[in-house]
Amino acid sequence: MMKEELYELLGDIREDYICEAHTTVKKVVPVWLKWSIAACLCLICTCALLLLYPQSEPTQPQHADVLIVNKPDIFSSENIVGFYFRYDDLPKAEWKAATDTFKANIGISYQKFSAKIPDMFTLIMFGSVHVRNDSTNEFNIPRDYVFNIQTENGGSASIRICAKYKPMRDHEFICENQKASYISDVPLYIYSDPIINTFIVDFTYENINYTINTYDMTLEELEILLRGIIQ
Repeated sequence: MMKEELYELLGDIREDYICEAHTTVKKVVPVWLKWSIAACLCLICTCALLLLYPQSEPTQPQHADVLIVNKPDIFSSENIVGFYFRYDDLPKAEWKAATDTFKANIGISYQKFSAKIPDMFTLIMFGSVHVRNDSTNEFNIPRDYVFNIQTENGGSASIRICAKYKPMRDHEFICENQKASYISDVPLYIYSDPIINTFIVDFTYENINYTINTYDMTLEELEILLRGIIQ
């Protein structure tokens, strides 16, 4: 059939029919299907993250909190070779220099450390034990820092701390088969001398070595003090 004949046959077709024939029909995706796909993708991503980064369970303490008092076999006084230097009455500029040195030597500010002492105790003295400087033969090197506190019932305690060494103490003793106490998984060694009504506690916490000497304090008061420090 000639092109002219075909044109004559189709010439009577309405133009709107021809337009509809060339119009592309778009497929509309239901909204619920879009949300379902998005939810599936979120679920897949969540599962993948849980597999890659599993949530660890809270760490359980390895030791129950318990205080065990050891009875030393031999208990004697110890003469400390050092010089006590008190900071409380220093002028403002010297006080700042002393507390800056404290932070540099201990690794914690004076304010943060003193805040560890529970409110039931009163801080009555802050100072240090100075040891001899071999080059000058003077006692001008702060070794142990000392916080003396008092209880509401008239008891007292001396908290001595040092980052490098074990602090010096007023009493020396020998104790065989000593047992450790625990507070928040921190091991402590508690000794007592019933004759002079004192407790001595040795432990290390957050890279600070402690020796605490108490006088006329109960074991309950000592526990409150220790829990304030170990927090």
